[in-house]
Amino acid sequence: MGNRNITEAGKLALNPEDSQRPIFLLHLGTKANILFDSGIRTIGELSERMLSDGHSLARLSGIGEATIQLTRRRLAAVDKAQRADGFVDWDDFAVKAGLVLTPSSAVGSGAAFLSALPEVYEHIKETRGNELSRRVLSDRLLVGDRRSSTMEEIGDQSASPVTRERVRQLQRGLQKELSNALLDDTYGANPLHFRTSFVEYWKLIRRELVKGAANTSLKFIGLGLAELLSVKYGDLEPHMPFIALVIFSDRSRQTILWEIFGDQA
Repeated sequence: MGNRNITEAGKLALNPEDSQRPIFLLHLGTKANILFDSGIRTIGELSERMLSDGHSLARLSGIGEATIQLTRRRLAAVDKAQRADGFVDWDDFAVKAGLVLTPSSAVGSGAAFLSALPEVYEHIKETRGNELSRRVLSDRLLVGDRRSSTMEEIGDQSASPVTRERVRQLQRGLQKELSNALLDDTYGANPLHFRTSFVEYWKLIRRELVKGAANTSLKFIGLGLAELLSVKYGDLEPHMPFIALVIFSDRSRQTILWEIFGDQA
C-alpha cells in the first residue's frame, strides 16, 4: 500500500493511468465542477496543485476550507489504496474514503452482474435522503417488469405535490447521474461508489449497445445483450428498462424511452 501522507509529503506518486483519471472520481460534490472549470481536471493535476499551494484553491469562488480539507482526505484515501504495483485499488479507495461500495462482492460473470443488480438498486434508493427522489427511483427508474407510475401520479401523490415538469426534471437528473457514475467514473456528492468490476460490465454493455440501430426495440437489444453476457433472456428482461435508461441517458433512443415509460422521458 501507499500511505505516503499526502498532507505532509505532498504530491502522490501515481501511475500515469490513475493520474489522468477525472477529479469527479473523488466524490467532491458540486465543488468538483468549480475545480474543473478552473483547469484542474485530473487527479494528478489536483495533487500537484495541493502540493504547490493547496490553500490557493480558496481564491476560487465557491471553494472554502471545508472543500480543501475534503480534498486532502480524498487524496489521502487514494494514497492508502495504492497497491504494490503502483496502481490504485478504487474499491479500496471507496472503503478508505468512507463511501458506500456496491455491490458487496466482485462481479466476474454476466450471471453475477445480473445477481448484483437488486442489491445495487437498494443501495441507490437508500443513499437518497429526498422522498421524491426515492419515489422516482422506485416507481420510474427501478421498476423492473412492473408498470411504472406516470409523472403526474408521482407528482400528485407526493407529500408536497409537485408538477409533472418537476418530476421529469428530477428523473432526468437521476438518470444522468447514474449514467455518469456507471459509464464515465463521474460522481457528485452522493456517497455511493460502484465497484470497479461492476462498472466494467456497464462499459462493455455500452460498447455493444451503441452499435445498435436507433429504432430497434428493447427486446431486440435484450436478446443481443443476453448473448453477450451469456445469460438467459428471461433473467435479463426485468432489468432491461434500467439498463437502457443508463446507456441511453442522452435520449439518443427516443423510441426505447417511449417503450419503457409510455410517456415522455
